[in-house]
Amino acid sequence: MKAARMIVRILVLLMAVTPVSATDNRNAIELVSALHAQLGTTSEAPHVARIAGDLGPIVDGARKTLKLEELETLRELLGAMETRSGQILTTTEHKTGQSEAALERLYRSQAWNDLSFAEASFIYWSAWIDLEIARKSLSDRDRILARARKGFQAASLQLFRPQLFYGGWLGIGYVDLELGHTARARQVFKKLDEAVSALPASPVKEAVSMELLLQELRMGDITAAGISMEIDAQQARLLRRELFISLERSRVESKHDQAIARYLLTLIKAGRMDQSLLENIMAYAQEIAAIDVDPWSTLAAAEFRLLHSDYQKAVQKYEAFFKEFIPQQGINLDVFRYRRAFAAYKAGSYQTALGVLEKLGRRKRLTPEIDKAAAKLLYTVHLALALRDSHKTSHKSLHSAAKRFVDKNPDDPEADQARLLVAQTSQNADSALETLRQIRSATEFNGAVERTSFNFIAREFSARITSAQTEAAAELARQGVEAFRKLPEPDRTNPRNIALLLQMRALVEPGPDELINSLDFLGNLKNYEAEEQEELVAAYPDEMIRSLGSIIIKGDRDAHLNHALSWSRLQLYDRLDDWPGLMEMMRMLNEGISPDLPLELVYPWIAGREDILQRLELAQIAHPAAVTLPDIDRRFYRLIIENLLSIDNREAAHEKALAFTREHPSSGDAWRSLARTAELTGDPFTADKAWNVITDKVLPTSDIWWEGMLNRVRIRSGSTRPEQACPLLEVLQHRAGYLPENQKMAYETLLEDTQCRRINSPV
Repeated sequence: MKAARMIVRILVLLMAVTPVSATDNRNAIELVSALHAQLGTTSEAPHVARIAGDLGPIVDGARKTLKLEELETLRELLGAMETRSGQILTTTEHKTGQSEAALERLYRSQAWNDLSFAEASFIYWSAWIDLEIARKSLSDRDRILARARKGFQAASLQLFRPQLFYGGWLGIGYVDLELGHTARARQVFKKLDEAVSALPASPVKEAVSMELLLQELRMGDITAAGISMEIDAQQARLLRRELFISLERSRVESKHDQAIARYLLTLIKAGRMDQSLLENIMAYAQEIAAIDVDPWSTLAAAEFRLLHSDYQKAVQKYEAFFKEFIPQQGINLDVFRYRRAFAAYKAGSYQTALGVLEKLGRRKRLTPEIDKAAAKLLYTVHLALALRDSHKTSHKSLHSAAKRFVDKNPDDPEADQARLLVAQTSQNADSALETLRQIRSATEFNGAVERTSFNFIAREFSARITSAQTEAAAELARQGVEAFRKLPEPDRTNPRNIALLLQMRALVEPGPDELINSLDFLGNLKNYEAEEQEELVAAYPDEMIRSLGSIIIKGDRDAHLNHALSWSRLQLYDRLDDWPGLMEMMRMLNEGISPDLPLELVYPWIAGREDILQRLELAQIAHPAAVTLPDIDRRFYRLIIENLLSIDNREAAHEKALAFTREHPSSGDAWRSLARTAELTGDPFTADKAWNVITDKVLPTSDIWWEGMLNRVRIRSGSTRPEQACPLLEVLQHRAGYLPENQKMAYETLLEDTQCRRINSPV
């Protein structure tokens, strides 16, 4: 059993070498050099035997990874150690004085056994190094292999040293393989298999059987389909090593090796295909694609096509693979799903790429690397699709993809571009501006960041002034003035941007009187000759006024700029409490002398004033100008009526309500206003009639119907003929199933107060 364990140790070392780094290679030579130095200073048999025992693992651990020149250095050291051990044996024999009895005792001694083992070991390991040199050498191979055979033969004669005996025969088989004597090599391995068959429970037989299997696979005498033996982890490692040796040889020599398919099929059939093997064989995509081991050959073909930028064929191969592949435990194909999407993107098949990426994004437990890469590719595909089909692209999808990319890859060099796109496609100004602030290298975008920031501020500013949110508009105006300063030169001379800047400054300029004077200056330019106009404008100290003056002189002013000039003057008069100026602008508006003041901005400005009397006076003056704008006209009617009622001028409010219904007979607000003012002026009949107009036009399921009917019942109940409320109340009781929650209290109050007969109702 002791001999068997030694055989196992030697064979395992021979057949399952773990690659080492270049640093380990140097250490191996250094370690052997140290052993060589020790051998030169001793002749003690135990010490020499220990050196020989320490040498084996060092040489075997590094022999497969050493470069040719390193192997030759190691061979010189081993040759010197072999010579030294021979000298020690000779010296030991001479010490007997050639006495037959003394020689007999020496040959039977442990010392002689140790020294003989050491010499045979040095010869044995020298032979393995010779074999590796012959494999890597381009010349003199036959001589080196002959020397290796001689060393292995010497080891194979060590019948009482199984580790050398079996290892020697194994080496002889390898030498025959290198020389192309495959039949003779097979005989050697078969005899070796027979030799260890006496140890059926030992790993030795499995190791030798595996080596024999490898040779049969190499020679093509057996296919994976004919293999019935189980392969343990150690044997699988050996097969994998042989597989990759063959793959590398096939790549270097540009020759097709049929053994590759047999090795791989053997591993697959034995259930040894795992993630690491898959990823490693795909590094040899061309070689795997050339064999028939589907679906992996199909996947390798896709990888090879992708590597060589043949994207259309790569997409086809990936699709074929995923149709054929049956999911296996321990095999994760996420990286290949990603590469499939990448190939589709490069081939211009954007929808295919999106489909793959969306499915990939829904998979659980993606690695951080794939998750990040997939997010970036999804954004890239959406962006490419937007550039190609801008009229069909959903900005929502592009926005979502760009945001996901930024969230997953905040430090990516292209993340700033995505942040800019997120901001540009955002529906929320605060969110967009916050995203713009996160951009780290704004200078790379040629003013796009500053332009986007100003546009968002301007958009929100315009929305606030249209809805009379003056305080919010003023805060945005301050931001806008600052953002304008950062715009590139072409944007600072853009008429629309200048118009917006003027409106912003009109709202927050520290010196409104100076800005009014500047506007007066622009208004007076028409009084000068063209040459004088240019001189006056060029000398003006305010850059914005200079730009506006140039636009006016050139005749490039448009409606937007004209509106901005008038609206800004209105705001400045307001800030200066210049009531005559405001009234003059309203009269000019009413008389059509100043058509450049947009009522869409005038109305919210008037409606937002705190002083009721000012609000009413301005509204009454401006209202006639809205005759061609029905929506604004209706708003003015409502505003004036509400303000007249606020100052208790009921008669005037009623007259205005009557005019409202004449001008807008289909407006529910008009009839509601008439009903309210008629009741306040003591005309319940008109009020009832007005509510009736409303209830006749809407469905009983609507809130406005219930509001109108309840008011009609209330008005009739309080009249001189309260019984007229009963038919209406009966209708309400029949429709009670539609009663809105907010009208329930009013309904129940009427039921309690009325003298009408109660009927059964759903309530």
